[in-house]
Amino acid sequence: MHISSGRLSVSDKLEILDLSYNEWDENVPSVLELNTSRTALKKLDIRHNGWSFIPNEELGALRNIEYLLLDGNTLDENFLRSSGVMSSLKVLSVAGCNLNGTLPLQGLCDLKYLEEQSLSGNSFTRKLPTCLGNLTYLRVIDLTQNQFTGNIASSPLSSLLSLEYLLLANNNFEIPISFESFANHSKLKFVFADQNSVIGQTSSKSWIPKFHLEALSLSNCSQMPSFLHYQHHLRLLHLSKCNIGGDFPNWLLENNSRLGEVYLDGNAFAGSLQLPFLPNLKAFDISNNKIRGKLSPDIGSIFPNLVISTMSNNMLEGLLPSSFGDMKDLVYLDLSYNKLTRDLPIALAREGSKLYFLRLSNNMLKGEIFPVSANINNFQYLYLDGNNFFGPIPQKLSTAPLITLDLSYNKLSGNIPAWLGNISSLTYLALSRNHLKGHIPPDYCRLQGLEVLDLSENNLVGAIPSCFSSSLNLEHVYLSKNLLQGELHMFSNCSHLKLLDLGDNNFSGSIPKWLGSLEITTLLLKGNHLQGTIPTELCHASELRIMDLSHNNLSGPIPYCFGNIMQKAWEREVYAFSSSSFGYSGSQTFGGDAMIDVTLPSIFEHR
Repeated sequence: MHISSGRLSVSDKLEILDLSYNEWDENVPSVLELNTSRTALKKLDIRHNGWSFIPNEELGALRNIEYLLLDGNTLDENFLRSSGVMSSLKVLSVAGCNLNGTLPLQGLCDLKYLEEQSLSGNSFTRKLPTCLGNLTYLRVIDLTQNQFTGNIASSPLSSLLSLEYLLLANNNFEIPISFESFANHSKLKFVFADQNSVIGQTSSKSWIPKFHLEALSLSNCSQMPSFLHYQHHLRLLHLSKCNIGGDFPNWLLENNSRLGEVYLDGNAFAGSLQLPFLPNLKAFDISNNKIRGKLSPDIGSIFPNLVISTMSNNMLEGLLPSSFGDMKDLVYLDLSYNKLTRDLPIALAREGSKLYFLRLSNNMLKGEIFPVSANINNFQYLYLDGNNFFGPIPQKLSTAPLITLDLSYNKLSGNIPAWLGNISSLTYLALSRNHLKGHIPPDYCRLQGLEVLDLSENNLVGAIPSCFSSSLNLEHVYLSKNLLQGELHMFSNCSHLKLLDLGDNNFSGSIPKWLGSLEITTLLLKGNHLQGTIPTELCHASELRIMDLSHNNLSGPIPYCFGNIMQKAWEREVYAFSSSSFGYSGSQTFGGDAMIDVTLPSIFEHR
């Protein structure tokens, strides 16, 4: 191989050339000069180099190529039409290559030995050409994140009996819920069809699928796919936001003992849980359903290798099983918005625990938060709001590397602890709606990363420490419904401040002019003893959307510009509503030495 004059020459004997994932500068060739009549090149991988244009004559002349991986570069729009000359091609991946329009009837369809194909992340439209049915060796097809249309039952996909991976997510396909047109696809193992239009379909006869799926991901499907009754090898099951209804499908878990990830959130499932032993289960999401009853006290041994569990927004009741503490790999647990009662199990804070995210918000838990003997050194996100915890905030929390601490809406009492200012990692602190008293500790000014401070609806007294003016990262401050007093001279240097709620206190003096220099969106100063005029400097707060200055002792004229501010706020709301969009995140790696490595979409990649 030789690089000169911005061109790349390849040796006659070179069979594999991998230049992927680089950051070529302008002196490195963006055009491949290949002596194609003599080259033995069989695999070319130039993925994700950001090359702006690769001409067809360079790639189309690769007559002996078998693996061609071009993702993340810009191809000639006619590349697929002229690709048919690469008659030995087995793997073709052109994901994210700025291609658009309809798939050609010639070229791509002529690659009769093609086994793996990725067209994902482009802007292809309309129906798939029927000639794709000629690709009888095709095992993997990735069409995700395009704008393809048509019913897959009548598409050429239904005739490709060699398919193992069917990746269709984020298109405009019609997906028949029965999947009957794929009944004879005995090799089919992986189906990802999220974010399409799932349509109901009544089968004319009973049928048993020949396929044995290992992974199924299908959203918005409105009913349970009947073929699932015949599946016993699933490792990943993703049926989210389908609003299926009926009892929770315990049978589905019982039939598939190899399950590793289960996502059945947003389905209006009712009934109770009868969970089978699933030793491989790592992710379990049944949130946003209507599931009742108690959790098994042995759930720790039922799911011994669980890593992430979300069961929020159900009707689960009874005790919070202490056996969650037996899950040695559990890092994320969300049981918020249920009806769990009694004390917080100390086992959740056992020695050696990996649990760093715990959300138990809006249950009926009570007692102490954590006793002195608890080990909480791993907690980073702790949400215990909306329960009945009482007593002082335990100083044991000072040893945890907390990023978020929410203890609001409880019955906590005593002085607001100054030692919270020692948790330097805190970005979110919420202690509202408790019975805390005393002065706001100046120690909190040391929390330089703090973005949200909510101490509202307590019995706090005195002035706000002036050192808060140096809290440069503060964005949201809630201090309403306390007994705070003094003049409003703090927060003047908080350039990121978006929301300031100081309502229903005993603040006095005038409204500070510096508020107009902030990009503040919400200003709530009602129910105080503020005097003087409303400063015209507030007219410069161009992002202001909500302001409440009622129930004070203000006088003088209302600044003329307030009408303009409210008009701009309205226009922003209308624009935000009209331009809203929905997206999909997921990742798949395409291409390997002998076969394509497809990484299954997983919450472990995104949380």
